Amino acid sequence: MLSSDDIKKALELSDMELNDKITAVMKAVGKDVSGGIPADSIERIRRTISKMSENDIKSIISNVPEEKMRQIKSIVKNDT
Repeated sequence: MLSSDDIKKALELSDMELNDKITAVMKAVGKDVSGGIPADSIERIRRTISKMSENDIKSIISNVPEEKMRQIKSIVKNDT
C-alpha cells in the first residue's frame, strides 16, 4: 500500500519528473495523456498534494483496483 509519505515525496521532484510520474500513473489507469500535463496543472497538483491528509490519500487509494495499484506503486516508488 502506498503511504502518505510515498505520495508526498512527489513534492520533491522537479516539474519534469513529476510530469513524467503523473503521466505514467495516468497511463497505468488507462487515461490518455498525450502531450503531457500543462505546467500550471503541475503547480496545482503540487498544492493539492501538499494539503492532502493521510485519510484523504487512503480514501483515494481505496477506490483503485489492486492490479492498477501495483502498477501505480511501482511508478510512484521508482526513484522517489
